[in-house]
Amino acid sequence: MKLYMIHVGFYDENIGIYELHSNIFVAAEDIQSAKQRVMKKDIFIEKKMHIDGILEIKNVDGYEVNLSKKESSDENPTYNYAAIKNL
Repeated sequence: MKLYMIHVGFYDENIGIYELHSNIFVAAEDIQSAKQRVMKKDIFIEKKMHIDGILEIKNVDGYEVNLSKKESSDENPTYNYAAIKNL
């Protein structure tokens, strides 16, 4: 399994004519599977997103990225502005 960051773009009529962007992370066997996986996500379909680019993440700051299957669905910790400011 590999880790991919899919850079997506979309328009939100409530905001205006500006194109918005987001990144969606997916685990997949290859780039084609990553593309198909992100295109099936509800938010991708609802927002009529398109893919601007795909990054396969093999390493970060000299550390190799290895994915392993985990049965539990623990949430990833999120640190908001206030929490970061107090670090």
